[in-house]
Amino acid sequence: MKISDFRHRITFQEYVTTEDELGQQIGQWVDVHTCWAAIKTIQGREYVAAGAERNEGMIRFVVRYTPGISPTMRISYKGRIFDINFVVNDDERNKTMTIFATEQVIR
Repeated sequence: MKISDFRHRITFQEYVTTEDELGQQIGQWVDVHTCWAAIKTIQGREYVAAGAERNEGMIRFVVRYTPGISPTMRISYKGRIFDINFVVNDDERNKTMTIFATEQVIR
């Protein structure tokens, strides 16, 4: 890929649970890594599930190799949130990685 393909700024977030002064567990998403990415759309699929029509759109993010990125994280991009489905180390060369994610739909 060309360097000019990496023109979208994305942020990886991780869910962190902390304890407040009363001993209660508080969970929140925390930014852990920001980088440049190439974004490739994948054709969405429409299907009927449980009698309701859903639109499932998957997005492919290509970033420089970064150890520690996992499906337990999510991606924030321009106010949109994407759940990571799986992460692929392209050609096992530790140069780039492809992240397949699904956008959260808030209703």
